[in-house]
Amino acid sequence: MVGCIGKITKKAVVVDDKIVIREMMNCIYTIDHRHGDAAILCQFLKIVKDLLENPDTFNADNYPELPSYEEIANRKKVN
Repeated sequence: MVGCIGKITKKAVVVDDKIVIREMMNCIYTIDHRHGDAAILCQFLKIVKDLLENPDTFNADNYPELPSYEEIANRKKVN
């Protein structure tokens, strides 16, 4: 995976049918699925997004669907 994170800028966005100014940041990732499971990486990126958007209320226990490191390592051995 290669990632690029842009700078934070203020942009107009719609929240609850109202236009408000929010700080936004562009994140760009490219994934080579030949070297890993892209579905797992997409789940991981969703967690990162949730953490960045709501750091005060973030709880990693809300994501039990992610496999453990051992499960991922065993998948690579079998395939």
